[in-house]
Amino acid sequence: MEKLNGPFKDIIPNLQKYKKSLGYKYNNINIYIRIDKILKNNDILDLSDTEKIFKILVTNEENENRKKEHYYALNQLYKFMNIIGYQNLYFESYYFTNNSHFEPTILTKEQVKLFFEILDSYCIALEIPERYIFPVLFRFIYSNGLRISEALNLKLVHYSLEKQWIYIDESKENLSRELPLSNSMVEVLKKYENLVSIQDQTYLFELKGKKITMYKVNKIFNELLNILDFKFRKHDLRHTMAVTTFNNLFDKGYKERWILYYLHIFLGHRRFESTEYYLRYTDSRYKKALKTVSKMYPNIFPIVGGNDNE
Repeated sequence: MEKLNGPFKDIIPNLQKYKKSLGYKYNNINIYIRIDKILKNNDILDLSDTEKIFKILVTNEENENRKKEHYYALNQLYKFMNIIGYQNLYFESYYFTNNSHFEPTILTKEQVKLFFEILDSYCIALEIPERYIFPVLFRFIYSNGLRISEALNLKLVHYSLEKQWIYIDESKENLSRELPLSNSMVEVLKKYENLVSIQDQTYLFELKGKKITMYKVNKIFNELLNILDFKFRKHDLRHTMAVTTFNNLFDKGYKERWILYYLHIFLGHRRFESTEYYLRYTDSRYKKALKTVSKMYPNIFPIVGGNDNE
């Protein structure tokens, strides 16, 4: 951990230990390191004036995103400080509106196919074993709807081609889950094992004795986006998998509530609302729904055109 010098220098490490004792990974404390630097730069080195601390970090912060980050970080920090005996910590209640208009990109079958074709073509020029690793890594992420970190953290002890399953124990929401591997993914992984000597590895995806870094994945992905004529995020592969799976099961006659329950477990979500957020209806789904309704109730839509609009 980077050395801390601000008023929370002795509290932040203990907060991290406390969170981990409750089962949280809590490895990323960059926000607290930033807070520590801001307060130190403002000559706030002790906790004698928590009202001034709040004003510097929240009230006077002009960047709305940073204001929100500081607010929630302080909230968590003060809750912990109350537990260990601190009192009279100054904190105001704020209400932040959600101004996010983000919409994930759900890739079409053609776009998914093109992405993997470009990926395979691009990786031919890479050195061994990178040329073998990344085509499999991105297919692995898409096929199982994994978070990038879950794929990178997957250890060989939690992976079995014979049983056709993987076990995720380092999840964002601290939910362990066992996932099946599709037959097509098994075939891809068999070829991967023949090309890359993984038996002495700790992780399924390693480079020079270490697991693949997020930096390396981002670098490869961004270079692929420069080639493609459409843009999306890595995480959209997970969104696309969820929508594709939902549509496939729905078309086979499964009830929506059961599909939602299945995906809720498969994706490693604590709340059903998180899974529902992933399920965006594609344009093809809308067209199918409209076509079905039109056949069932041919006269429910108004007739327009000519002089028949009566």
